[in-house]
Amino acid sequence: AVAKNEQLIQSQRVKAALVVNPHTPRLVAMGLLKFLYLFDLAQVTLAPAVPAEIKRLAEDQILNRIEQLPVGQQIALARRGSARVAAGLLQLGQEPVIPAALDNSFLTETALLGVLRRDELPELVVERIARHPKWSVRYDVRLQLVRHPLTPLAVALGFLPDIKVADLRLLVIDKRMPPTLRDYVRAEAGRRGRRRRRKADSSLRSE
Repeated sequence: AVAKNEQLIQSQRVKAALVVNPHTPRLVAMGLLKFLYLFDLAQVTLAPAVPAEIKRLAEDQILNRIEQLPVGQQIALARRGSARVAAGLLQLGQEPVIPAALDNSFLTETALLGVLRRDELPELVVERIARHPKWSVRYDVRLQLVRHPLTPLAVALGFLPDIKVADLRLLVIDKRMPPTLRDYVRAEAGRRGRRRRRKADSSLRSE
């Protein structure tokens, strides 16, 4: 009834309140999304009671606009947006936006790994992830960074000692791996394999 009231529905605040209300019919909420301001859409993506489909559509609308936004608005969104929005802003590679997106409390490892699976990324994005105090210590992030062609060689080599032997062997046959780094990975896997065999032999002799 509120959505059909021509006088009430003219209010931007009423539109935004209807979209985040869990009792608003799905089609009504979907129709109102296109009238919301950018940061109202951001609130929709984070509201716990909003259905996942509505959140996804709100994120789509934000992501369709981000390239045209002033850097200041991009930074604000990178700090306060959902994981998907933060990941989308990260991919743009804007110098002041990258740290804001990486420090976003809603950014998830899954969303970040999705960014790193893209070969066509600004090199600065890969470098900042590789040096970030929170994300660079995550095992799966390190593994994806070693695999990424834009990761600085020195950084990738620093991660190799922490990569499991089974994963090193998979990296050797990974087509994304740069040839130079592939040789280091192969050598690390071989060295680790020899060390394991020596320990096994030593253990047998002691028995």
